[in-house]
Amino acid sequence: LECCEERDDLLASDRVGGKMNIFAYDTKTKQTRQVTKFDEYDVKFPSLGPDALVFENGGYLYVLDLPSEKLNKLVVEVPSDRIANRTEYKDVSGDVQSLALSPSAKRVAVEARGDIYTVPAKKGTWRNLTDSPGVREKTPAWSPDGKWVAYWSDRTGDYQLCVRAQDGSGDERQLTRLAPG
Repeated sequence: LECCEERDDLLASDRVGGKMNIFAYDTKTKQTRQVTKFDEYDVKFPSLGPDALVFENGGYLYVLDLPSEKLNKLVVEVPSDRIANRTEYKDVSGDVQSLALSPSAKRVAVEARGDIYTVPAKKGTWRNLTDSPGVREKTPAWSPDGKWVAYWSDRTGDYQLCVRAQDGSGDERQLTRLAPG
């Protein structure tokens, strides 16, 4: 494209295929030719610079290098503090649904906000055993030796009985394969 001096030799038109595309107009020969060939979305908001044309198509920004007619899709990154994605502590005491005291009475398994936690009776740290957004676990129960916590999980779409080590180590084990309903 040899256009950089004259701003009227590039235009957006829907003359071919019914979608807006970029066309070049040769001011000497009076000939028009199609430069871009988008067939799903219109080319919108073309903005001409000294050696490139920037426009939007289908929600993406493109740069058309005028000397080479090479088209590049821009990657736009908007930095953010992602405040909504930060870890935060929630007081779930008002959301407790069920409790189970460990055989030693040193910890309590708690169902709150769809997760299973274990909480020390006196000193120590709490543990989120399941930490599974979008999955609900409920009705925790301790194994007689206090090494495992059993609970119901709807991870598969139907409630299945699962167990996990009380210290949170290892993976969850699904014990049942109950049919829907």
